[in-house]
Amino acid sequence: MSEYYNKFIKPDRDKEINQTILETLRGSAHEFGKMSSPTAGVDTKGTSKKGKKYEGFTFGISARMDGEVKVFGKNFILINWQVGKQWENQVCRSLNEAENWFRSDEWAGNEEKEAF
Repeated sequence: MSEYYNKFIKPDRDKEINQTILETLRGSAHEFGKMSSPTAGVDTKGTSKKGKKYEGFTFGISARMDGEVKVFGKNFILINWQVGKQWENQVCRSLNEAENWFRSDEWAGNEEKEAF
């Protein structure tokens, strides 16, 4: 039973959880104004250098910031973003932590926060 679960049921369940995370984060990005860039909203899929598969999407604020969310699993969500030529990233260990990132202005750094 355990081998059957791990081979057939668990991958589908993990995929459903990841899809829920993606939909929730996409909604948060829209709600908090991080989907105004022309390149925002593109679905992404890939494999990390260590062979881990992920699904994600792009987000951004026109002329200010571009980024990508990569969901490897419910306990590992990677947010990469670029302001100017500077790339930053945040590893989130939960959906709640990732949603909080979208609510915040953490991406802006001190210069951007003071300018606007």
